[in-house]
Amino acid sequence: MIHAGDLIGGNRLDSNPPTPEFDELRPRGRNIQIEYTIDDVRVTEVDGQHVITGYVGTRKCRYDSGATQSWRDVFDVSEFELNPRFPDDVFTITSKIADGTRAYAIDDPNVQYEWRDGDIRKCIDQKVVHELEQLKLAKVSGGRRFVVWLNVALLLCLAGGAAYVRFRRKSR
Repeated sequence: MIHAGDLIGGNRLDSNPPTPEFDELRPRGRNIQIEYTIDDVRVTEVDGQHVITGYVGTRKCRYDSGATQSWRDVFDVSEFELNPRFPDDVFTITSKIADGTRAYAIDDPNVQYEWRDGDIRKCIDQKVVHELEQLKLAKVSGGRRFVVWLNVALLLCLAGGAAYVRFRRKSR
């Protein structure tokens, strides 16, 4: 099982997928440790709220070959608005999505969904539905009656055997 903490950018931490633009920059081998440090955090007060406006991040990676690699990220905000006025439909999908486009939930990729009539709906595989409809379950007729009569016959045999044993003991 892969946990979200084991992933960076959708890739496993222990993998090193080849990417043409950065392939020469990465050491070969399996990534076994990542350490991310945030320093020089700058906080600014805006409208009575404290807001992080910058920091310097350092990411250090260690590989099983013994190689290490470091990156330095500088985060700097120069302009922002605390309460922007977004339009009411800011989170509405405006691009055209064709009906039948498949989707899945990251937490449960076995359940399939599809885009239908402007909404995501659970997808039911019609082939499986058709196969289930074709199944004919055989009804066992008289199954219960047979078991009852078998038990009655067994009880009669036991009663007859007990009577025979009792008769033999009395006759001696």
